[in-house]
Amino acid sequence: GRSGRLVASRHPENVGRRAAVSIGSRLALSLPREEVLFVFVANSDVKLSPGLLSNLPRDVREMTRHDAARKGALAAEVANEPSECTPVLRRGLRVPRSRVKDDRLSTSALLSDRIHCASAKGRETAFSRHYGHFCAYHKSSFSASVMLTRLAISTVGYFDENFYAACVWDLDHSLRLRLLGFQERNVLHGGFVHRGSSSIRFSNKMESPDALWHRRINSLTANDAYATMKWNRPRACCGGWKEPYNGMVPAYVWVRDEALIQRIRACGHDEKQKCSKG
Repeated sequence: GRSGRLVASRHPENVGRRAAVSIGSRLALSLPREEVLFVFVANSDVKLSPGLLSNLPRDVREMTRHDAARKGALAAEVANEPSECTPVLRRGLRVPRSRVKDDRLSTSALLSDRIHCASAKGRETAFSRHYGHFCAYHKSSFSASVMLTRLAISTVGYFDENFYAACVWDLDHSLRLRLLGFQERNVLHGGFVHRGSSSIRFSNKMESPDALWHRRINSLTANDAYATMKWNRPRACCGGWKEPYNGMVPAYVWVRDEALIQRIRACGHDEKQKCSKG
């Protein structure tokens, strides 16, 4: 934003990359659009080229100038639901919407019944005139440095926190954006260098406690299994279903599996009694 404020959110336990992004996104959406036009996500082990942060935001502002009107129209639709577009069995009931202070259930804040009850083909063009995220060119989309629009977060929803602690969550979110027709934009205003895990390594021969914990949980993560269950493909990248759970669950809905996350955390701390499989 342009307010000059700096907000730091610290957590004694590693909440994972996707949860950290969701925490920041919730804060961003709680502020006026004039103050926060977009969310910039960058790893702590990324170095940005000179000029990137002066040129890329200008590009984002220009390409999203019509997003505010669309958000206003969607907010009006949601406020008047249930509507004639609401399924008959759900008439009289309101869809639970994500709130800033509740991260257990993730749903879309502004996706109206008219859109999410449309056919898959109809949903594919719902936001075809809008961009979901902007990337500094890195051969392809790359989550280590990306700008997300308020419209995308408000309609597709937050990142799926069951992809713990890192990896796959960005691919999952990208697929969900495509299901609603959002475009992605790779720009040439500069680049970045991603030095994997450099922020938690003392040197190539010496590991910090955080690095050891990270290495342990990476060997225990259930992300590939979860991606296979959700998309019928490992790492959500090849073949499989077009929609999550083969269309049985909307793309913007997930419920955090707290038991799974706590088990992985315990294993990372080498608490063997809590590392049983299943």
